[in-house]
Amino acid sequence: MKDAESLDLSVIALAALKEIYDDIKATFKSGEQMRAVKLALRRKVDVLTILPIGGGKSLVFQLPAWMEKDLTTVVIVPFVALAEEMKDRCINMRLSFYV
Repeated sequence: MKDAESLDLSVIALAALKEIYDDIKATFKSGEQMRAVKLALRRKVDVLTILPIGGGKSLVFQLPAWMEKDLTTVVIVPFVALAEEMKDRCINMRLSFYV
């Protein structure tokens, strides 16, 4: 994805990241995180993201959901505690949700 579309998505995603956190210095935690967000935004393939604990996996679905509020994002989590954490994050990001 090294083309004009990729560059546009990089700029758009970074701007949204800065806006969602209300921090002009906000950046992606890694290149892998940014690539996964861009793949999610393209909506052409399913995305499986493997990152370490604290690597920013949640942002891979949260940022596109925040940017494209008119679409539906389905997230399946394996633990009740994690579902509660995701619910809190959705509240903080002003995203509608259903658990």
